[in-house]
Amino acid sequence: MPSLRIAKMGYRRCLSGCVTGLYGCRCKQNERGHTKISERIWFIFLIFSVLLTFCNMYLWLVSTNEEGLLYIGFWNKYGLDLKWHFMFRTASYALFGYPFALLIFAALHMIVKEYLHLNIVHKVLLVLVDLITATILTLSLFYTHFLWHFIPLSVKFFGPFLHLIAVVVMTLCSWFVAGAFGTLERKEQYLDVVYQEEFGTLLPQEKDLTQDKSFTKPLRQRIQDELISPNQVIEFFLPKEKKVSEGKHSRVKRSKTRDICVWYYLLLLTLYLTPLLIKSPCIVDQKKLSDKPKLFAHKGAEHLAPENTMIAFQRAVNDCNVYGLESDVRISLDGVHFCLHDDTFERTTNIKDVSPGRIHTKAEEFSSADLGVLDAGSWFLERDPFGTVQELTDEQRELYASQKIPLMTDLLDIAKKYRLNVLFDLRAPPEGHPHENDFVECTKEKIKENGFEESDMDIWKAPDGPHYVVYIKKFDPRNLVNVYNNISFESIRENKEKGISTNVWTINKRWVFSLFWCGQTFSVTTSYCRDLKDMDDPSWQLTNTHYLIMWIMYDVVSFIWVTIFLVCQIRRKRKRLLSAATDNVSGRVATFEIQE
Repeated sequence: MPSLRIAKMGYRRCLSGCVTGLYGCRCKQNERGHTKISERIWFIFLIFSVLLTFCNMYLWLVSTNEEGLLYIGFWNKYGLDLKWHFMFRTASYALFGYPFALLIFAALHMIVKEYLHLNIVHKVLLVLVDLITATILTLSLFYTHFLWHFIPLSVKFFGPFLHLIAVVVMTLCSWFVAGAFGTLERKEQYLDVVYQEEFGTLLPQEKDLTQDKSFTKPLRQRIQDELISPNQVIEFFLPKEKKVSEGKHSRVKRSKTRDICVWYYLLLLTLYLTPLLIKSPCIVDQKKLSDKPKLFAHKGAEHLAPENTMIAFQRAVNDCNVYGLESDVRISLDGVHFCLHDDTFERTTNIKDVSPGRIHTKAEEFSSADLGVLDAGSWFLERDPFGTVQELTDEQRELYASQKIPLMTDLLDIAKKYRLNVLFDLRAPPEGHPHENDFVECTKEKIKENGFEESDMDIWKAPDGPHYVVYIKKFDPRNLVNVYNNISFESIRENKEKGISTNVWTINKRWVFSLFWCGQTFSVTTSYCRDLKDMDDPSWQLTNTHYLIMWIMYDVVSFIWVTIFLVCQIRRKRKRLLSAATDNVSGRVATFEIQE
């Protein structure tokens, strides 16, 4: 089969040229020598870079639930109207993709038996990528720490599936690990064959090959030429490692390759047992699964209409069938309560056109007459923050453009009309405001004037700021606590046992909603009420029995395939050894008996 062998050699040369050109920026392939220690260190550094950038990418992937919170935070601090989370997420893809591509090229080097030589440009870029990634992660840890708790949350939700993917990947990799193990055995046996042919005796058990100059020097080239893969490193099967015994038999029995194989199979065994550490709320019996959490529309249906406007509240009722409305309430200079989230009107109104000199003035320093001239809807049509403007008809666009800043009484009226509970943050007025000290009592009186009793409301100080939380429960008089989405599921269950319902804010993604659904949450505050309204079941839910069966089943299947790969590779390598012994030993001996 000369033609087939020539074709394989040509294919290999072509592949070698491609990977060496992309990884080392060189066209000439290595003929002799070894991978330098420095290049091995750079290879380890490359693996570290892949892991570091993957962690950064994973953080931004699983924290998309807080895109809005990050946007508002940057706006309030820097006044920049950009989609920050999208920008960081996109950057994380690029930062991860570059070292991952280099790692693939390095793996291809090993497959085609080329020695590693990373180009200096790649080395500089790798260091730069790591510095950028480390800077992003450090700044995120200090300034956007509210994103980090989504990593353990994601493990609780995606853990069983990540485990399954890891088992599949490790099982596939076992083909190559088994091949390396089989190659190791083939090489040791081949040394016995060559030594017996050259010296007429068996390789002595006490022989230290690393010190035998008559073997290592004259026969090095011959062994390297006669092995099926000519570029294999002789040190790979002549390691300078610890011997099995220091006395009688000092022949090398262990090697780096064998150690790697052992560690690989230990890692695989550990992976099989990983589900013991996975505790997901979604692994629960169907009978114990709580009812679907109720929905509070965050600032109205803010993904469909301008936030904190009457059309946003109305669409939350009509399109999302919400349980309640959530908003933010402030007090004007003349004592009128109105709905606004930010400290100023800059982001959500046309204050730049109406009063350019008051762009950064606190919202509470405006009178009710000033509020009436502001446009609170056109910004939504211009910026399209949620990508939903294209769904609007011309009539709806005109309606949005005519929106004004609603008063608290307007919010309470729509709540009474549709029998909805109301949850809002009561923002503290700035220093020097007429209601600086009595804004809570003033708000209570305004609510009473609108037809509610004091028993219909609960008011408590927010744990994360100077503002207060007001819960109007006229149409469902249950006790409710309003908490951020970093609350533990144990706390939610404890509240339920005490007869206290838990409302979690802000829940925007289906997988997060599913997780808290399984965690027995009573209600959630969401900006995407229409999306969550359509969910009839959690994204996934398994009983303990079903999960145990699934876990054992794919672990057993993986173990069977790993065993098959190991047996097949060892037998395959032995056949190649026999072929090499008959075809490559200069015709002096037709066949060799492999010494066990």
